[in-house]
Amino acid sequence: MKRLFLLTLVLTAVLIVAACAKPTPTPTPRPTPTATPRPTATPQPTPTATLRPGETPTATPPPTVTPTPRPTATPLPVKGEGRLVLFGQGGWENIYREAYFPPFEAQTGCKVLFFPGVSMDMLARITAERTAPSLDVVQMDLGPHTQAKVAGLLEKNNPNIVVELKNVYPQLLDKDNVGAPWGLWGAGITVRSDILAREGIKIESWLDLGFDRNPKLKGKIGMREMRTTLGPAYLAMYARSLKKEPLEGETGPNVNAVFDWIDQQLKPQIFMFGVTNQVLTEGTAWVALDSTFRAAILKAQGVPVDPLWPKEGLPADTNHFEAVKGALHPTCAQLWLNYELGYDAQKLGAEKAYVGPVRPDVKLDPELGKLLPYGADVVAGIYKPDWTVLQPAWPAWTERFNRIFSGFGLK
Repeated sequence: MKRLFLLTLVLTAVLIVAACAKPTPTPTPRPTPTATPRPTATPQPTPTATLRPGETPTATPPPTVTPTPRPTATPLPVKGEGRLVLFGQGGWENIYREAYFPPFEAQTGCKVLFFPGVSMDMLARITAERTAPSLDVVQMDLGPHTQAKVAGLLEKNNPNIVVELKNVYPQLLDKDNVGAPWGLWGAGITVRSDILAREGIKIESWLDLGFDRNPKLKGKIGMREMRTTLGPAYLAMYARSLKKEPLEGETGPNVNAVFDWIDQQLKPQIFMFGVTNQVLTEGTAWVALDSTFRAAILKAQGVPVDPLWPKEGLPADTNHFEAVKGALHPTCAQLWLNYELGYDAQKLGAEKAYVGPVRPDVKLDPELGKLLPYGADVVAGIYKPDWTVLQPAWPAWTERFNRIFSGFGLK
């Protein structure tokens, strides 16, 4: 009886516990969300240009403009000695370092060591180092180029390396195949167009700079010194304009006539000697006898100047790169001459340094082209003084010129 009571008690306890426990709920599956479809965008009509009166719509697309193919550089299977010592014009140093040297070094393996200077300094250095040159390439104007060539200081171009010579205007090439022209510029006349228009002054001839033709220009002309390469070029231009050619050398009837004109007609007009950028910008000089690239630089800076192209022509100069005879790195020197004649380098020289390209296939913006000696017609009409005559007489002419303008402290 007692055992039955205990069993009943245990079963009762189990039933009580089971009744108090909560059942685990079965989760109801969530419905899979259905994305609300986006509304389909209504296609927009292709905009059409507003037609001008008289025009009819057409479904024909405009023709594709095919650019004129640019000549590709001739690949050269030549590598240099790894170094190029170059003595170049200091005014263009930044352009060379930023735009010229990196691609040249990458193409040829010639690392450039650059020294800035002017033509006469370069001529003096390669003359002093004739037996042991430290320079590979120098950059000189046409006058010093001629003197260095006659003195035997320069190496001839290697036709197997300087292959771009075939793309250069023939009349700009050195007849002895020495050096390579880099840029074309002239000993020009730059005018403040706004002032000349206000004063009613016209300049169509080199002789219009004289006092008898334009007395209003008295004390209004700035000019470069005779000791620069511009000086003899101007002298040759006055001789041509006065019909006093050829110049006989240091002295002679034609030379005397030119210096008489300078003394009587040009001297009263001169305001200062030196670089003329500032006096043109200020308007204290109305006319400048200076290089064409300086006029282009001022024009690009917004100064109201214009280069003039007188009826007698413009004495042109081609800035040359030359390989020095006996150079330590002759292959790199020849590779540089070829590189600077390439299409890209020539176009860059026009756009950055404002010198005319020496090859006819270079295409420039028309507005830029107006400021430079540019184009086959212009190049065909340039006047190239005979530097074999000018160069030997240059020192004597400089002394005579400086005596005329002694009050300016010229040396």
